[in-house]
Amino acid sequence: MISDITISKGVYSVTIHSVEVTQNLTNKIFPISPATGKQNQDGGAKDTKIVDLLKITKELNITRGYITGSDTASSVNNDSGGSVSITATQAKDIIKNIFNGAFEKGGVTSLTYDGDTLYGFLEKVSITYVSADEPSTIASDIAKYSVQINFMEGTTIGG
Repeated sequence: MISDITISKGVYSVTIHSVEVTQNLTNKIFPISPATGKQNQDGGAKDTKIVDLLKITKELNITRGYITGSDTASSVNNDSGGSVSITATQAKDIIKNIFNGAFEKGGVTSLTYDGDTLYGFLEKVSITYVSADEPSTIASDIAKYSVQINFMEGTTIGG
């Protein structure tokens, strides 16, 4: 099943048709292994102690997403503020603009997926041209570009 993901920043917004999305949650914990001295070695190894500071990192990785030639986007040189039809190349350029800051002074990128809107930053974007011979109704078959995106939730320092 294909899930649409919308990525927005500033006046730019684009939809990616995703086939495979991974959510990664990482909690940075600090293990402390107690030393065993000569006098208490006969008691065996001591249990490791864990310090949990709740330093949680939340990532959403679009591992297989597609941009087709019949997508829509909002505010692409569109003074009316509504959605306009764009080419796959324009959609690819919008993703690159968002990655490069969308000509905004700071701020976060919003990503809407599975009914939730997340706020953070595009950490890594990989766009691959896909050659297709025949029209089809399956997104991966009519795709012009394959997209991989690592999105990290968070805010800027002081924001």
